Amino acid sequence: MIRRLAAIKKMMGCYTRSVFIILYIATLVGCDDASSTKEKTSEHPVSQNAGEVDASGNTTAAVDSKPLYKVNDAVIREQDVQLAIERTLGNSVNLQDDDALEEKILQSLVQSQAMAQMALSAMSEQEKQKLEGHVSAYREEQLVKAYLAKHTKPVPVTAEQVQEYYQAHPEEFSAGVRKTFQVISNTEPLSPEQQQVMVTQLGKLTMEMDWEAQTRQWQQQKLPIRLQQTTLKPELLPEPLRSLVAKTTAGNLSQVFAEQSTETGDLSPTPANQAITVMRVKVLNEESLGQQTLPEVAGRIRQKLAPLRIQQAIKEAAKKAMAQVTVIDLREQTSAADALDLRQNIETE
Repeated sequence: MIRRLAAIKKMMGCYTRSVFIILYIATLVGCDDASSTKEKTSEHPVSQNAGEVDASGNTTAAVDSKPLYKVNDAVIREQDVQLAIERTLGNSVNLQDDDALEEKILQSLVQSQAMAQMALSAMSEQEKQKLEGHVSAYREEQLVKAYLAKHTKPVPVTAEQVQEYYQAHPEEFSAGVRKTFQVISNTEPLSPEQQQVMVTQLGKLTMEMDWEAQTRQWQQQKLPIRLQQTTLKPELLPEPLRSLVAKTTAGNLSQVFAEQSTETGDLSPTPANQAITVMRVKVLNEESLGQQTLPEVAGRIRQKLAPLRIQQAIKEAAKKAMAQVTVIDLREQTSAADALDLRQNIETE
């Protein structure tokens, strides 16, 4: 019972993956329909002539799997049921002890085959050709996957390759910079009038001015303002402070930031309802942190090189396949034939 519940639970998570799951739900709703399906099918016993095709489109002569149902000329076999189970539930599910569930999946296959046949009979020739194109493309895709699985081997990225990439691309592994800066900002939401006053006052600041003294003066004027100073990597700061610090070089001031924001600009957590509307940054010093070490970035380099190794393996497999087939560019033949016809027409005239 536990095994059955586990199988059903796993199936419930796969409904969107396959039409078989949709049919399975319909079968669960009308379980009594299964017996009627058997009765209808029993009127058409499975014949063993060479013209039969199974649900996958294979002729009976080419299939050794036991036939279970026949829907017109299409035969549903044990291998079709197993394939449906694998596609919807995965290879790890074992339904040997759950005949009822396996029967429901079989019934869903019968219904699926019936609907597929009705859909095909209603198609125009153009629609059938388009369908064949999709089927052919899918078949080729599966064959290519099988070929690559057989003729390509995962080639791990070596330590030497990691080191070579690290040395050839030093710009990618900068440890960044650490900046010492001051920031003046408001401590509470501002009215439009207060915001305009602060924008004007902050716009008058210069590098040479004592920002600490200026902040005290504004605080005495009852402006909700504060000054903070710290040393941090810009990427560790919240926005919009991060952008202001990152874009401002040492010995310079940022532009006045005057835009409503969800960030407070504080260097420590503050209430979420406290919105910063005005701030300006002075960068006092900038220190380069040099390069990240190879052990720090080795994993990142491997992730970047791994797809390239796979692409190279695919190219080599494709080259091997091309060497074993004959390829003719029909476009060149057509162009040559057209040119010959043109010359003959000119000579005739």
